[in-house]
Amino acid sequence: MRCQLQHKSLSEDGGYERIKKAIEKLGLSYKEQIAAYGGGNEHRLTGPHETVVVNTVLWGIANRGASIRTARDTMKAGKG
Repeated sequence: MRCQLQHKSLSEDGGYERIKKAIEKLGLSYKEQIAAYGGGNEHRLTGPHETVVVNTVLWGIANRGASIRTARDTMKAGKG
């Protein structure tokens, strides 16, 4: 239920600001999040494969070089 409520709040007016806050929180525990995906991430999540190096957190709008990408439509709508 909690995840559904959080997802719903991101899709409502003002959701884009909540999305940015969620991304900021994710950045605080990024190393733990990456470790949860298991081994080999240093080979998959690297700069040569259109993303930043595995130990860097970068997010952006439609940024193929970012580790966390947000769609342009999300920014335009202010929710997503």
